[in-house]
Amino acid sequence: MSMNENIKPAIVQNQQSNSAAPANEIDLMALFGALLDRKIFIAMVTAVFMVVGVAVAIFSTPIYKAAQCQVLMTWLACLKVALNQSLKLSY
Repeated sequence: MSMNENIKPAIVQNQQSNSAAPANEIDLMALFGALLDRKIFIAMVTAVFMVVGVAVAIFSTPIYKAAQCQVLMTWLACLKVALNQSLKLSY
């Protein structure tokens, strides 16, 4: 059963029951009902792509590694040099 089959009868029924409604109006309740009818399929597709995404993230070779300690040590060394220079200038 396709989604269009679920939506079209609701649109036609809505048009017949309310003659003042525009011809291109979409019945949102019918659309929501079609999504609820396919909720297991939507959940399965979402789960498959989630598992594939996690597998790619875990098993792929990292392109780079973070060197946070190295950056921190460089920053501390620069700070030490700057403090030493400021202390020498103050004497």
